[in-house]
Amino acid sequence: NGILESGEICDDGDTSSGDGCSAVCNVEPGWNCDGSPSQCFADVNCGNGILDSGEQCDDADNPLANGDGCSTQCQIESGWICTGQPSVCTDVTAPSLSSVVASQNSVNIVFNENVEETSAESAGNYLINNGINVLTATLQADGRTVVLGTSSQSEGVGYTLTVNSVVDAYGNVMGSEVRGY
Repeated sequence: NGILESGEICDDGDTSSGDGCSAVCNVEPGWNCDGSPSQCFADVNCGNGILDSGEQCDDADNPLANGDGCSTQCQIESGWICTGQPSVCTDVTAPSLSSVVASQNSVNIVFNENVEETSAESAGNYLINNGINVLTATLQADGRTVVLGTSSQSEGVGYTLTVNSVVDAYGNVMGSEVRGY
């Protein structure tokens, strides 16, 4: 409600977490909140490369950035392990498929993270049912999209793509993932 009440450390008037004041009105790690309604600001120590109170990691980013294992609130992001001061973060999650879109002679695959070129461009890592041959696999400049050149696919026919052994930038190898299109 935006009014500090008994038992609340902060109250920013909403029930969402990730903005400094949690859904249960506690100050989240890496934040400072004050006032009523509470205004929250990222802890000024986050980003200094030293593990301060409430920080799970601190990779000394300037400016602070998400997506590198250590969030802008100096919390370890899902799928990462961070150690040391300043923190060095390593991705421990294998890549997976985000989307698959096909046309008559190609299939565009988008992975959830950057993938390693050699494995991404190995046509043998891709299999399509119903007699469709994967002729080429080309990693695009974004590092996440692979375009498969295929034999002719018929409109209105359902196909199944199986992808395996594609490796991300940290050496994590994906198992077999199946996607219909």
